[in-house]
Amino acid sequence: MAGGVTITQNNVEKVFRQISLGTARALNRSMTTAKTQAARDVAANIGVMKVLVRDRLKIEKATVNNLEATLLFTGKRFRVIDLPAGQREHVPHSFLATMPASRIGQSKRHTGIFVRKIPLLRKGRGLPRSSPQLPIRELYAVSVPYVAIKQHILESTLEVAQEAFEKNVAHDVQFAAGGA
Repeated sequence: MAGGVTITQNNVEKVFRQISLGTARALNRSMTTAKTQAARDVAANIGVMKVLVRDRLKIEKATVNNLEATLLFTGKRFRVIDLPAGQREHVPHSFLATMPASRIGQSKRHTGIFVRKIPLLRKGRGLPRSSPQLPIRELYAVSVPYVAIKQHILESTLEVAQEAFEKNVAHDVQFAAGGA
């Protein structure tokens, strides 16, 4: 048999394990391709750099014992300062500020767009709206999971994953089974 794999009774278990290994590799490679497509689509939809989105996507890889790979859309909401200047909504009374390090030993400063918290009950005259004595909070935009659930993004990611799996599975199984 030229170019094929001969299976004997002695190595059936090993061949099945190698087929599972090749399938797991193909699943993981297709999820990596799907992650790239999802990052591209979400970044284009929000208008941020692809690297900011890619850091918020995680892959749970398939193994020989568990032939299931999952692409997870995770992460906190984007800070308003991460959005391009043209996409930032003008929020009244907002301001750009650089805050000192929040933790002891942390040397990194934090720049963001903030707004002052206005107390609901202002006793007496109270403080003016722009008083530096009022606490501040940072403004945030959308998150990756919120944008990723749009139908066209999910469909394109699934389509790319299926195409990549169909392309990869024959090669990876044949490669893995070649050593059996």
